[in-house]
Amino acid sequence: PTNLKITEVTSEGFRGTWDHGASDVSLYRITWAPFGSSDKMETILNGDENTLVFENLNPNTVYEVSITAIYPDESESDDLIGSERTLPILTTQAPKSGPRNLQVYNATSNSLTVKWDPASGRVQKYRITYQPSTGEGNEQMTTIGGRQNSVVLQKLKPDTPYTITVSSLYPDGEGGRMTGRGKTKPLNTVRNLRVYDPSTSTLSVRWDHAEGNPRQYKLFYAPAAGGPEELVPIPGNTNYAILRNLQPDTSYTVTVVPVYTEGDGGRTSDTGRTLMRGLARNVQVYNPTPNSLDVRWDPAPGPVLQYRVVYSPVDGTRPSESIVVPGSTRMVHLERLIPDTLYSVNLVALYSDGEGNPSPAQGRTLPRSGPRNLRVFGETTNSLSVAWDHADGPVQQYRIIYSPTVGDPIDEYTTVPGRRNNVILQPLQPDTPYKITVIAVYEDGDGGHLTGNGRTVGLLPPQNIHISDEWYTRFRVSWDPSPSPVLGYKIVYKPVGSNEPMEAFVGEMTSYTLHNLNPSTTYDVNVYAQYDSGLSVPLTDRGTTLYLNVTDLKTYQIGWDTFCVKWSPHRAATSYRLKLSPADGTRGQEITVRGSETSHCFTGLSPDTDYGVTVFVQTPNLEGPGVSVKEHTTVKPTEAPTEPPTPPPPPTIPPARDVCKGAKADIVFLTDASWSIGDDNFNKVVKFIFNTVGGFDEISPAGIQVSFVQYSDEVKSEFKLNTYNDKALALGALQNIRYRGGNTRTGKALTFIKEKVLTWESGMRKNVPKVLVVVTDGRSQDEVKKAALVIQQSGFSVFVVGVADVDYNELANIASKPSERHVFIVDDFESFEKIEDNLITFVCETATSSCPLIYLDGYTSPGFKMLEAYNLTEKNFASVQGVSLESGSFPSYSAYRIQKNAFVNQPTADLHPNGLPPSYTIILLFRLLPETPSDPFAIWQITDRDYKPQVGVIADPSSKTLSFFNKDTRGEVQTVTFDTEEVKTLFYGSFHKVKTSDYLSLISRKKYKTNLLFIKMSC
Repeated sequence: PTNLKITEVTSEGFRGTWDHGASDVSLYRITWAPFGSSDKMETILNGDENTLVFENLNPNTVYEVSITAIYPDESESDDLIGSERTLPILTTQAPKSGPRNLQVYNATSNSLTVKWDPASGRVQKYRITYQPSTGEGNEQMTTIGGRQNSVVLQKLKPDTPYTITVSSLYPDGEGGRMTGRGKTKPLNTVRNLRVYDPSTSTLSVRWDHAEGNPRQYKLFYAPAAGGPEELVPIPGNTNYAILRNLQPDTSYTVTVVPVYTEGDGGRTSDTGRTLMRGLARNVQVYNPTPNSLDVRWDPAPGPVLQYRVVYSPVDGTRPSESIVVPGSTRMVHLERLIPDTLYSVNLVALYSDGEGNPSPAQGRTLPRSGPRNLRVFGETTNSLSVAWDHADGPVQQYRIIYSPTVGDPIDEYTTVPGRRNNVILQPLQPDTPYKITVIAVYEDGDGGHLTGNGRTVGLLPPQNIHISDEWYTRFRVSWDPSPSPVLGYKIVYKPVGSNEPMEAFVGEMTSYTLHNLNPSTTYDVNVYAQYDSGLSVPLTDRGTTLYLNVTDLKTYQIGWDTFCVKWSPHRAATSYRLKLSPADGTRGQEITVRGSETSHCFTGLSPDTDYGVTVFVQTPNLEGPGVSVKEHTTVKPTEAPTEPPTPPPPPTIPPARDVCKGAKADIVFLTDASWSIGDDNFNKVVKFIFNTVGGFDEISPAGIQVSFVQYSDEVKSEFKLNTYNDKALALGALQNIRYRGGNTRTGKALTFIKEKVLTWESGMRKNVPKVLVVVTDGRSQDEVKKAALVIQQSGFSVFVVGVADVDYNELANIASKPSERHVFIVDDFESFEKIEDNLITFVCETATSSCPLIYLDGYTSPGFKMLEAYNLTEKNFASVQGVSLESGSFPSYSAYRIQKNAFVNQPTADLHPNGLPPSYTIILLFRLLPETPSDPFAIWQITDRDYKPQVGVIADPSSKTLSFFNKDTRGEVQTVTFDTEEVKTLFYGSFHKVKTSDYLSLISRKKYKTNLLFIKMSC
């Protein structure tokens, strides 16, 4: 604070005013005292005040004033100090007098209020003295300021008169006094104090409130016979209490004292007595069982909270146990006791403050008993029902032991809960006597048992079978049910003489219609009853379906290439199927005729041949069993042999195309001749093939060989690869081909090509490209993918020409990869010219390759399958000396073992008639056998006529290296040796694949043994 100013100076005071030092002052502390005095006066002002009147100062005295600012954090400013002198007192004499009109009122038991009228003049103080009017006790005094005119005298004695004197005091002495009297009231007490509701350890206390506003009540209690007094404080707004933890059967004195602000009121007392703790009376132990006893009693006196029942065997075989029940309970059930045992029982009453004395009793449990009245009933083929009367006491469960009484009995057992008294024993053996024992099981062991006997019934079959409702493919089987309960019935049936029975489980039905039977057939029918333990013996009968076959089947008009059959008609026939089968197993004939026909003649047969004819009756949904007859054609008359006509040459022979010059390949044309093509379009297809063949150079074993095959339902080879050695004759043969018609069986045709056309017998050559050209106009009616894959994997290059609405995916599956080169699509049969040039070019490029074709990774590529070149195939390997088949090495390939001293070779003229290609890669998969010597040997090489090596691959087991050698342009031998770690693994006895550029095929010389899985050369 700053700028302290002193104004309004008088003889008794002055005013101080200052400026605030800061805005956040919390308080001001002001001290003042006469200059040089240490007896300072002090006051505290709020922080928003800045002035104070200093009063009651001495006149004509210099005062020093100090002001200190106090902040919220309790820090303090520097002191602001100032001083001022009070004015001197005027010499005029002030008036004096004593107090007037003294009054004593508002008496309480310990206080009196005193009031008066003020004395005249400037009274400095009033002095009040007071003392009991009886003169007992010392006189007491108190003073108050001169401006006050009343005072409350405290801590007075109740019900006592007091003499009170009030004196006025001026600075220069006493002005006068005045005396009065007053009397305190007697002490207040509670009213209507009551002690009630006794228990063995509690008393309830209640009273009416004392007058006035007591702050609390003091509740004292102590045994009336003497003892320490206990105090319980009670809030002033409460007028009841419960005294706890008292002694039973004891008289207590209870005192309540109201407590006021000015002191305690009067004491009010009453007495009460707690109740006596008692014993339960007339304790009885009754209703014994093997494991339980019941206990009952008459109640103990007083407010019993609970009863504790303590029990134990008298002989001490088990420790004491107890159970606690509510105080309102009059009986208890004791469980899990030892059978046939004397028990000691003690009953104790439990009160809120303790427990009474025990009331003893005794009781004995009964001996254990077993089940009674065992019954065996409800016999079936695999079960028996057992029931019994319960054993006494708390049975935990019943254990049932059962076993056959015949044979080699093995005890089996089962259990049921103690609340059950029945069980079904299953699965049992049929028609078998059983011994059954039921044992009562208690918590601590087995009780008594009871034994009985029973017998299962046999597996009784159904009865009285009956066959009815016969039809061509069905009849009904009926029967009477089995006398015993069954799971169901099973029918087993088969044609008489057959070893392939059929069966049907029909459940609990007793009638069932058998469907899908053969017409005109007698069936053995067996009906079984199905039980849990098996089947009964069968109930048997025979049933016959209606006849659906021809009669009187005969042959007539037998010739060397024909004969006829006839038969008696069947009334239900809508058609007849006739099947002609040659005895030698070759393909026969099959035809279906109308139901109105009763004969048929077969033509085109082989002379002097046994035939069998079978006739089947057909209805719209059925076909009956066939009826057969045999016949033998006559011998054909001998005729002079004639040569087949030579096809006329075409009017003009097309010139060879340049791309086809020098081509050498085996080419097969496979043409669709199904109904969808028709005769006119078929001729257009033949014309297209005519133009294609016309573009070839030389048709002969030294050039291109061609074959033509057409297919529909059947496949026909019009001429083989080696049929024509002249281009003109081949073209002329194409003009003589006639359309056949039928369904589209492309898959069947592809299989025919592989098995009948592309064979050595049909003129197929080794190590020349093999080409198949397929022409079709629609989706095949059989599976083509598998047959096409076999041809592709055999190394044939397959081209496909599709006409109009074809399935491209199917064509792509037939053709070689890539499809862009091998699949051609034309809009119609007039559009072959659009693809003719490309097809001839691609076919001739394939035919002019210096290597044949092999199948690698889904594609047909130029290369040699060297194992085939050496006849090392599953079909031909047996003709090669020193080679055996090694089976089981790889799932997809055959491996061959080259024996010791074997020498496998072929002339290079057969393998590489045009010499080795400019570049090539040799791929070998081989395994060196453990007995192979360590000397180097040629795993493959080419020699001259004198067996001098020209090029080859050398394996050296001792140094574990692989070498490739050939002759350079000067005729000098050059060698490269491979000795890396990867090469060394070739000699560890497993199959290894070696891919080496610029080396060729296979020779194994003396002494050395190896397994070869395959050798390929890619160009």
